[in-house]
Amino acid sequence: MIKDVAIDSIEPLTFREACNKIIHANKFLATFIKSGEVKIFCNEMEPMHHEMRLFGEHFGKEWRAELDVLAFLRATTENFDLF
Repeated sequence: MIKDVAIDSIEPLTFREACNKIIHANKFLATFIKSGEVKIFCNEMEPMHHEMRLFGEHFGKEWRAELDVLAFLRATTENFDLF
């Protein structure tokens, strides 16, 4: 996650922080696989890649986060008793 886009420093997200970024994002971009390459959403429905890019603002500072959807789902299932 990049807390302040102007500073461009990267920090890992905790599960809780990832949930908050999903809830509070005001823009997101999905990544897709097109011709074997990962691309940002390009108005075509291609197979989805496992990364999403989230954008938002916190106390007047813009942030962006890259979310690995598969890792997020794995972490989610670890927080619940499934059976």
